[in-house]
Amino acid sequence: MQLRNCLVLISPVLNKYLCHKYEIGGYQVLEKWLRSRRDRKVNTLSYQEQETFMQICNILAFTIEQMGEIDGIVLKLMGK
Repeated sequence: MQLRNCLVLISPVLNKYLCHKYEIGGYQVLEKWLRSRRDRKVNTLSYQEQETFMQICNILAFTIEQMGEIDGIVLKLMGK
């Protein structure tokens, strides 16, 4: 499956949580993961890579969701 088709499958997750913009240590996680595979001779992701990519997206979405909940609790505790 080409990357374009893989992105269509997970685009609802990407759009809802902006996973593609999520950064850790100043790096966009998904961009860094994809770039590490750019210089290969094969221009497609294997099935295992597609699964890994979707798992990363789901983990990032969960992380973003949890961060929002934590922020809400902190704000409530601070009286804001």
